Amino acid sequence: MKRSFIAISLAAVSIVSASSAFSQDDESRQQSGLPTFIGVRPGSGSLPGTDAVLSGSLTLQGNSDRNTEPTFTVAVLANGAIVARQRVTNRGGFSFNNVPRTAVSLIVEADGLEIANYQLGTLNPPPLTNRQDLVVSWMQVGQAEKRKAEVLSVRNAYSRSGNNQKAFENALELQKSKKADAALKEFNKIVAADPNDFVVWTEIGSAYFRADKFSDAETSYNKALALKSDFAPALLNLGKLYLSQKKLDQSIDVLSRALTASPDSPDVNQYLGEAYLQAKKGLESRSSSQ
Repeated sequence: MKRSFIAISLAAVSIVSASSAFSQDDESRQQSGLPTFIGVRPGSGSLPGTDAVLSGSLTLQGNSDRNTEPTFTVAVLANGAIVARQRVTNRGGFSFNNVPRTAVSLIVEADGLEIANYQLGTLNPPPLTNRQDLVVSWMQVGQAEKRKAEVLSVRNAYSRSGNNQKAFENALELQKSKKADAALKEFNKIVAADPNDFVVWTEIGSAYFRADKFSDAETSYNKALALKSDFAPALLNLGKLYLSQKKLDQSIDVLSRALTASPDSPDVNQYLGEAYLQAKKGLESRSSSQ
């Protein structure tokens, strides 16, 4: 009886000690800048092969006239969800434990803006490790800042009522949370109240495009362009839609209009070049068959 009591007591002390050690470890890691553990800890009952160790370094390349570097963050994305995030310095390292092994990506952020995405796929199980060194450039930082400015410009391209603006911001948040159906409902409520909102019609078109509802997407983009014929986001996305359907002449026509509206857009130039390239290949194919 005494032996049983002693064994139970020792087990209880062991559990408390382990819990205390984990707590102290987390606190010391936070103070030193190391990442805290995520998921199930090693040796705490996790099944072999269900988690992984992932580490690496971050290097910023190129030149900039800025006096200070941005604040960098590396986030682990697994199965479509962020499972951990850690602040990293230029030429500094990161290390994550207990990372889910499947559908893994690393996202690099500068001042909260995504600048790079590394898709790693399936990771090696313990005792093997996984390493991915990340190299980003000042150019990528600048492009992310430019995209943010363009997004803000698009958001402010149309003057809405207070209620519609709140609904618009809510719909964008739902999109970020991958709640596509709920976001689409919000967007449709806005154009029901104000059918002249060409920005929202463009967002509706993109929602349908992502859902592979190409006819609905085309209709929505055309509604936006009927209201504002030089709205570059609608022109770009409609051109991409036609390109995805191999409607190359239509894609080139729309993307050429987008280039006139936004000549400095790297996306417009990229997709227009791709449309011309595919059209040329199609002509070469037809010529060789004759």
